Amino acid sequence: MCIRDRYYIYAKRLYKRIDDRASVADINLDLVVLLNASDFEDLDYQPFLDEYMAYAKSKNNPSLLAKAYMQVGKCFINSDPQKTIYYFKESLKYGEQVNDALLNAKINHNVGVLFAEHTPHLDSALYHYNIALKEYKRQDLTDYISYIYNNKATVYEKQKKYDLAIENYLKADSIPIKEFRKKNKQLLYGFIADAYEKNNQSDKALEYLKLHLIYNDSVAEDEKNTRILDIQTKYETEKKEKENLKLKQNKLWLLIGLAIALLLLTTSYFAFRHQKNKKKILLKEKELQDQKLEKLLKNQELSSIDAMIEGQEKERQRIANDLHDHLGSLLATLKLHFHKLKVKRDRLKEEENLLF
Repeated sequence: MCIRDRYYIYAKRLYKRIDDRASVADINLDLVVLLNASDFEDLDYQPFLDEYMAYAKSKNNPSLLAKAYMQVGKCFINSDPQKTIYYFKESLKYGEQVNDALLNAKINHNVGVLFAEHTPHLDSALYHYNIALKEYKRQDLTDYISYIYNNKATVYEKQKKYDLAIENYLKADSIPIKEFRKKNKQLLYGFIADAYEKNNQSDKALEYLKLHLIYNDSVAEDEKNTRILDIQTKYETEKKEKENLKLKQNKLWLLIGLAIALLLLTTSYFAFRHQKNKKKILLKEKELQDQKLEKLLKNQELSSIDAMIEGQEKERQRIANDLHDHLGSLLATLKLHFHKLKVKRDRLKEEENLLF
């Protein structure tokens, strides 16, 4: 698969990511055209064609279906011309349903190629070529105009109308084309040389044969350069992919390293916070224990003071009680003595009164 096809497939993936089904379908059709025209038998266009057909049918769009059937027909043009005729007729049927003159011109162009290359109906080929040529001229599509003149010349050559063949080949050569100019000139000058030779114009045949060989060398050199460029591009692409893979791996390792560093930093931070909090808790517990101890000592001191005060109070009470009891008996004794003295005094007084 060449670099161009790789880019198509890469573009298809990008369009799929953004869900642009219409662009995906267009790329599928372009890939069918490229792969069907490729010389590599291992490149299968069928999956892309099936995907395009499924999209065209799901949209029920006549324009899409016309393009699809035209491309399907081109795929069978060498292996099964009858099947190609069927698909081209289907393409024309759907093409007539849309106002797309260029699409119908391309369909007629392909039908002309089918009749010219794979059937004996050469006049039918010219009929369809002329329908396509009219629209190509109206839209000034120089490349397609050149291709039609080339195709018509091939038909005239098969009909042995060499003058008409040469005339159309020269018309094709006179039109400046935009795509594949060297390759087209290479083929065209080879066809003109053959036509001149068949028309017994050896000088002209030799002239165009030389031009054919010049362009043949130029095309070969271009193809060689293209292959070299493809190989170089492939090498650079693979190298870039390896570098990108290495960068991704390095980035992955860097991210892993950063993640581990962040994890260690986070772990260290939380360990530090835990240790700091643990110290705070221990200091708080020690402070609480000190407060409890201080409170306990104060309570014990207060208890001791209370006990001492209580003891002193009891002692004072005991002393007061003892004093009260002693004074009571003392007062009773004094009272008794005073009573005796009073009685004695009264008796003395009576005795004194008796004497006097």
